[in-house]
Amino acid sequence: MFSSVSKAFQEVVPINFFKSKLLHQSGFYLLGQTLQKAVSFLLLPVWTIYLTPSEYGYMGILTAYSNIVHILLMFGIYAAVTRHYFDFKNNHEAQCRYVSSNFIFLATVSGIVLAILALFGRPFWEQATGSGIPFRPYVILMLISCYGGLLYRLPYSLFQAQQKVPKCITFDLGGFFLSTTLSLIMVVGWKMGIFGMLLGGCIAQVLIALVITGFLLKEWFVPRLEWRHISSTLAFGLPIVPHLLSGWALAFVDRVMLARMVPMAEVGRYTLGYTLGMVMLMIVSSINEAYQPYYYNLMTSSSNPQPKILRIVSYYLAGLGLIALIGSIFAGELVALLTPEKYHSSARYTPPILLGYFVVGLYYFVSSPIFYHKKTHLLPIITGIAALLNITLNYLLIPKFGAIAAAWNSLACYAVMLVIYYVVAQRQHSFPYPFWRAVLLLAFLLAAILIAGSVSLFTPAAWILKSAMVCVYVAFAYLLFIKPSRSASTVSQDWPIQ
Repeated sequence: MFSSVSKAFQEVVPINFFKSKLLHQSGFYLLGQTLQKAVSFLLLPVWTIYLTPSEYGYMGILTAYSNIVHILLMFGIYAAVTRHYFDFKNNHEAQCRYVSSNFIFLATVSGIVLAILALFGRPFWEQATGSGIPFRPYVILMLISCYGGLLYRLPYSLFQAQQKVPKCITFDLGGFFLSTTLSLIMVVGWKMGIFGMLLGGCIAQVLIALVITGFLLKEWFVPRLEWRHISSTLAFGLPIVPHLLSGWALAFVDRVMLARMVPMAEVGRYTLGYTLGMVMLMIVSSINEAYQPYYYNLMTSSSNPQPKILRIVSYYLAGLGLIALIGSIFAGELVALLTPEKYHSSARYTPPILLGYFVVGLYYFVSSPIFYHKKTHLLPIITGIAALLNITLNYLLIPKFGAIAAAWNSLACYAVMLVIYYVVAQRQHSFPYPFWRAVLLLAFLLAAILIAGSVSLFTPAAWILKSAMVCVYVAFAYLLFIKPSRSASTVSQDWPIQ
């Protein structure tokens, strides 16, 4: 009996799957992110007791502006470091000069700009945002945290390129737990509210940035600034900046616009629902952090990378779809269990956000050839189209349908972006992605969400229906992705072990 079950299991999930270096590295990233999200979920009842929905709205808006400052002042350097590392992989001295030049440039220029914003930015903030969030101390703390994040990101990207996953996870978890501990002391112990949460996060970000910068200076720093390295980095990275700004518009402009169109308390509920939906972003980002260096290395060392990539994508789609389905149809129960009643309406925002980040996960794979072939000038055009569409839809639909329109608009625009990237990337490097099967999978997920949303929570009928949906999905995903992938070629030929 046991041998029969074992054989059947290996037919679905080959044993070589578990030996994959890519899987192991993705798993480490995912473990680190999962620990953070697990702690965040456990703390949701605490934050929702000690912070009002309006304060949660403040956090959402400050996070949105923090991200745009980070994008502008990072200059796309982190992406360039990840890519150019492989251009110097046989010359460590050249790598040191490259890394040092870019670190000096980043630390100096971003520091000057942030200092100017802290000293003279108050009138601009009050005129531009109209959100009622005090510049001092809230925005000042945000700017200091941004500088710590900028210093942190470059050495972190270097460790990613080197595939030093444990070191990356250690820094991530160290910063997270330090921030969480300080925030708990200040919010719960000292009753400092939103100011305590921002201050705790700021202190933790600066401290962890200093530590990781120390590692960079010890291992890589040489006291030389070579403009040729900076210029090559900016040539690669600057076109990514408008691309990332468009990505920011897709991910964060909704909260900025909601702050002007709906009550701040509803912005807070939307932010909470969005936070739950970002579990999917955590998963796809963890996989992408391991996949990108793997993909670059595979493309430069393998004569036939296509079978390996196709098998990865097939399992990826099936697994991520299952997570999206479970998270979407059980979002109401999760929010009801974790938060006070004043936050329960947050659950309706989670399913479209989950599906939106599911689509983002597909974009990571589809767009890889554009980065590999250094065609980054195409990025801002494509993402900009999706961002402009998102802003337009939000402007037209939020006044009529409320905050829920922003969540569904994000999903629709991510889907448009994915299609455009697919078409453009195919021109760079033709690849037989299972595009239409992915569309069928997404249609199944949408139908399941709509059906599950029509039943009451915590009833036997709801549990039976939702459990049946999960079972049907497993069979559907197997027929769409796993079975075709296995029949295409043998396990030993296709699955990446190295």
